[in-house]
Amino acid sequence: MKAAREAQQQREREQETQQNEELEREVERQLAEIRKKDPAIKTIADFATRPYWEDFKAYVDKGNTFLDAFYLANREKAEAAAAEAARQSAVNNLSSKKHLKQTSIGGKAGAVVTAEERKMFRLFNPDATDDQIQKYQNKYVKG
Repeated sequence: MKAAREAQQQREREQETQQNEELEREVERQLAEIRKKDPAIKTIADFATRPYWEDFKAYVDKGNTFLDAFYLANREKAEAAAAEAARQSAVNNLSSKKHLKQTSIGGKAGAVVTAEERKMFRLFNPDATDDQIQKYQNKYVKG
């Protein structure tokens, strides 16, 4: 009877050890994911030094994983960064295509006439219309 009890206790210790090892691997996996966003996190103790510590701790206390708590605690910062990246992408996209805009006459695309070129043309021909400037540009300037 004593041998059976000892064998049962040994199985329980092994099972507990295995569960602890699995938990440690899972925590390390989560920390590796978190390090991609916040390289200052090396160990669990490092969270206490971060500005989002209080929010992070509250989320963990509610039963969230470290990874989920990290994302929740930094959600506003991540959303703001994503919005800024989208805004900057739109600005870059818009400004990168400005040089492609062309004016046209009678439905035909003509040479591009920039605002600076119109200004210079009007220095010599103050009464010139936009159409006249465009015709000159189409006739004498290769686009």
